[in-house]
Amino acid sequence: MSAGWHNLWVMSVEGTRSPHPPMRGLFAGAIAFATLVGLAAGLVLGLVAATEVALDDRWTEVVQAHGRLQLGAWAVPFVVALAFEFLPRLNQRPWLAPAPRLATLALLFAGAIAEAAALVWSIEWLLLVGALSTGGGALLFALLVVHLRDRGPRFTDPQVYFFPAAAVWLVVAAVVVVAAQLREESLPIPQQDSRLVVELIIRGFLLNAVIAVVLRAFTEHFDLPAVSKSGRAVLLVGLSVGTLCWMLGSGGVGLPDVEWLRRLGDLILALQIGMATWWLGILSSRTAWHGDERYRPLLPLSWLGLVAYGGLLALVAATTDLTTVGVYDEGAVRHVFLTGFLAPFVFAMAHVVLTHFGGGSAPAEGLLSLSVVLALVAWPFRVLPMVWVERPGVEAQIAMGVGGGLAMVAFALALAAFVKATVRLSSNPDS
Repeated sequence: MSAGWHNLWVMSVEGTRSPHPPMRGLFAGAIAFATLVGLAAGLVLGLVAATEVALDDRWTEVVQAHGRLQLGAWAVPFVVALAFEFLPRLNQRPWLAPAPRLATLALLFAGAIAEAAALVWSIEWLLLVGALSTGGGALLFALLVVHLRDRGPRFTDPQVYFFPAAAVWLVVAAVVVVAAQLREESLPIPQQDSRLVVELIIRGFLLNAVIAVVLRAFTEHFDLPAVSKSGRAVLLVGLSVGTLCWMLGSGGVGLPDVEWLRRLGDLILALQIGMATWWLGILSSRTAWHGDERYRPLLPLSWLGLVAYGGLLALVAATTDLTTVGVYDEGAVRHVFLTGFLAPFVFAMAHVVLTHFGGGSAPAEGLLSLSVVLALVAWPFRVLPMVWVERPGVEAQIAMGVGGGLAMVAFALALAAFVKATVRLSSNPDS
């Protein structure tokens, strides 16, 4: 990039070096809106799909729309909003200006909502528009996280590449949606293509972003041991290699259906989760569980869900004929990650960020803590009835309904806390 273009870019994206970011309520507002979408649309559609109520033979479309909303309009923007708060602090960089943050989040929200609407109402062209919007948001996010990287010598710290890698995988997921639609020109998206998109977001985007945060935040906030540079390099390479193996064997968008490659991808991913857990000491360190902050034990509790996800991936890969794994089984494994780990984890991390914003206490701290607990309670009800079943019966549907209901209450409580934080930070930006 020439000096002139570089200076123009810096002028357009950099905010201030003040103690607080410009438009301070944007973070809380973004995660509030993401949680609202997850509650009002994603979880409702998921509950309908789990209990098979009022579907009118459109179960596949409802499930795919639920996935797009829960991943693309809740999980992805939530993590992106967190990244815009953490990266300037951790890398000692100026805050981003409001415009690029708003543009990134708007593209991601609009893309996921458009894709879900296209699936529910069978509007083929809208699916392409949504995928292009998601891809544009992912590209802008990639440029911004590169801009926010640590300005130390390049290629010496693998830490700086986790978020760019996450953004690249998000772009790939958007490209897969476009390729799937151009190839089939019909809705719903073919199952193998839809499965590939979901796994790319979970394995490629979300896990790279989560590891990027915990490698720095857990060390600084919880006095956990720092992972060595070689360990960080192993995690960085391992996550992308595992994701690439799974993608190449997925059978999606014309790729070959290679079972051993998917097994290898699952085992590599499970190994990365195990190594990150061991090196961080998050489950074994006393400092991870005990402290004055209310949120301190919530993070290791949520991490148990990630360990369960990795263990289940390894178990299925090592013992199960993958050709017999159906959509209910795959859904169970994914919900271990999403409901058992990601929901309580990001709510707990929001606890940390809002506590620092709020001068020592998060707004509606009790509600936010309870949302983490309820999410942790919800996932066994949501997951266990779907494991290794061809089709859940009435009892299983009731259990999944209970799990979905608990998850909705958890989201509602978190939403209340985020709305209160948005109001406080917007009305008192210097507090």
